[in-house]
Amino acid sequence: IYTFNRQVVTVPLEGAEGDEGSETGVERVAKQEIEREVRSVANGHVDVELKGSNTAVVYVEDDDISYVIGKGGGRINQIEDRLGIDIDVKTFDERPGGKAGTTSSGASGGQQGDIVTPDVTSRHVIIPLDDYHGDTVEVQADGEYLFTATVSRGGEIQVSRGSAIADELEAAIDRGKQITVVPQ
Repeated sequence: IYTFNRQVVTVPLEGAEGDEGSETGVERVAKQEIEREVRSVANGHVDVELKGSNTAVVYVEDDDISYVIGKGGGRINQIEDRLGIDIDVKTFDERPGGKAGTTSSGASGGQQGDIVTPDVTSRHVIIPLDDYHGDTVEVQADGEYLFTATVSRGGEIQVSRGSAIADELEAAIDRGKQITVVPQ
């Protein structure tokens, strides 16, 4: 059992060692959560590699590395404490093979979507959509993955303010990033 920001994920132990080439659901959730935390303090591209159940390597742009680590390692220590994972921060130049991303943001970053204008209310961040009723869509800021959601029958996505997803979405809006929705 793993917990990430109030999300509980369970993985059965039977047959777990047979799929070394594919990414498990827990690994995918862990990578997304680590990426979300680091992206909240980094401006550029972020990529995550899991090295074990409690360790990860995060690759960031050269300009972001000092900001992500923080003075005396304070900022990355706060992120590590929140997530309970040891994180090693490196630049893309230090990565074997360069910048080619393997995370969800790297895979979908080039897709074009519908540009949307979210409404921020006292309780929710609402993304109005005329289409995609009941469809699963990916929400992006300047082409970088933020989260995946299902559009309501009313044609909108509601994110509760104060949640990690809403905080990240609001930060992207505040930075003037273009919010797009890409159908899955």
